[in-house]
Amino acid sequence: MSKGLTPLKTIRSKCYDCSNHQPKEIRFCSVIECPLWPYRLGHRPTTEDTETHLQARTALDERNRKEHTTG
Repeated sequence: MSKGLTPLKTIRSKCYDCSNHQPKEIRFCSVIECPLWPYRLGHRPTTEDTETHLQARTALDERNRKEHTTG
């Protein structure tokens, strides 16, 4: 009887599918809007990873806000 995948392995599998089965593309994924992005490498993100992701999301949100107000 198979136990199935852990949540992190399930996320990794989804990222593998999304990257067209190219493992290197998972590491270099630029889709930071994806809620799975911090978990894409198959492990829980460290505090540093979380802070980097938050900074990137904040910068992206700010850029999008500027584009919509000046566009």
